[in-house]
Amino acid sequence: RSQNCWRPRPFVRCRKFNLGFLYSKMKKWNEAEETVRAILKIDPGSAVGYLKLGMIMSDKGDYERSIESFNKALSIDPQNVDVLNNLARARANMQKRSHTKDL
Repeated sequence: RSQNCWRPRPFVRCRKFNLGFLYSKMKKWNEAEETVRAILKIDPGSAVGYLKLGMIMSDKGDYERSIESFNKALSIDPQNVDVLNNLARARANMQKRSHTKDL
C-alpha cells in the first residue's frame, strides 16, 4: 500500500492524490495545486503531499514556490531521496532561468 494512503482518512487521500496526478498530466496546474492543498489540509504532516505540491510548482515553472514546498517536505522527512532529487532539479532550473535572463 502506498504511503500516500496512510491515515487519516486514507480513502479520501488516495482519491485526491490520484485526482491531483491526473490534473498534472492534463497540465491543469491550478486544479492540481488545489487538490494537493486539500490533501495537506487533511494531513499537514505529509512529506509526500509537499513533494507533490513542489512537483506541480516546478511543472508550472514556479521554482521559488517549488523549492519552498520541497524544503517543507524535507523538514518532515529529511532522508526522502525523491524530495532531494526534485529540490536539486528545481534549484538548477531556477539558476538556469536566472542565467538566461542575464544574457
